[in-house]
Amino acid sequence: MQPSSLEFKSNNLLRKKFSFLAVIVSALISGFAVYFFFPKPTEKIVVSAPATDCAYRMNQLRLKDFKLTHPLLLVDLPSQNPELNNLKDKINRIIATGKSANTITDISVYYRKLNDGSWFEINGNKEYNPASLMKVPLLITILKQAGSNPKLLDKKVFFGKHFEGNYNQNIKDFHLQENKQYSIRELLQYMIQYSDNDAMSMIAQNIDATVYNKLFTDFGISVPPSLFSSKGIEYFLNIIDYSKFFRLLYNSGYLNDDQSELALEFLTKSTYKEGILRNINSSIPVAHKFGERILNNESQLHEVGIFYVDQHPYLLGIMSSGHDMKQLSGVLSEISKVTFDESGKSN
Repeated sequence: MQPSSLEFKSNNLLRKKFSFLAVIVSALISGFAVYFFFPKPTEKIVVSAPATDCAYRMNQLRLKDFKLTHPLLLVDLPSQNPELNNLKDKINRIIATGKSANTITDISVYYRKLNDGSWFEINGNKEYNPASLMKVPLLITILKQAGSNPKLLDKKVFFGKHFEGNYNQNIKDFHLQENKQYSIRELLQYMIQYSDNDAMSMIAQNIDATVYNKLFTDFGISVPPSLFSSKGIEYFLNIIDYSKFFRLLYNSGYLNDDQSELALEFLTKSTYKEGILRNINSSIPVAHKFGERILNNESQLHEVGIFYVDQHPYLLGIMSSGHDMKQLSGVLSEISKVTFDESGKSN
């Protein structure tokens, strides 16, 4: 029996209503599913950052020995970091007090965070006689020579007698034994660890002057007079330039990694403790070298070190002049202590 036309239309309309309803419900369900269960694109948030957060340029020092490669030696931010002003102000107050008390006549300070390159200097272009600080360039030169002559460090040299006029700058009682052979490696260690001048003289006899001079020209530092000159020509340089020698060892770009590690290991064994290490916990490794000189009746005391503080190493270099070595060492100690304390806060 065929359904009536009225019944057919009614059923058809009902189907259309249900079909339309199903489409709407399906669309709503799909929409909810997409919104809640599928990842949404990340919103883009624009944050304006201070211009000082990223240097717009950096000064780069590169070797130019090769045709196609130019190895990177040093990178410098062009400006001092204002975030370090609190430490710089504290050091300036120490300096002002020292000058007022006539403890110091002149002083220069260079500080650098080795993880991010932020730095500051105080009177950084003032030049001094570096004295025994020059043993570090000798160390670097011999290690550079060993790169092309691996047997050099094991070479034995004969030490006949103490060099006339040499004296130990260190407080430790150490002397090379006369009429004895030493390896170049041993002499390097004694030259740095004890600041032994006889060991330095023996090392100087094994220096290639071309390699030595090139070390200075590579880093844009004035070349010192000949190591073997008898004219007694004085040599001067500033704390910013001198600190490059420690930076190149830390960066391990000029020497290979093993050579840089060996040099810094020697420097951590330096027995001089009266300057920048006097009030620093002995458990903190510090690769450092000091130098002292009396010139024109004026005392000069200098020291540079890399402080391996947790994961935040820093370099501190100080060159100073005054009337008394002990007073100068006290000023170096005071500056080092406030630097150590402040560096811990900033990390």
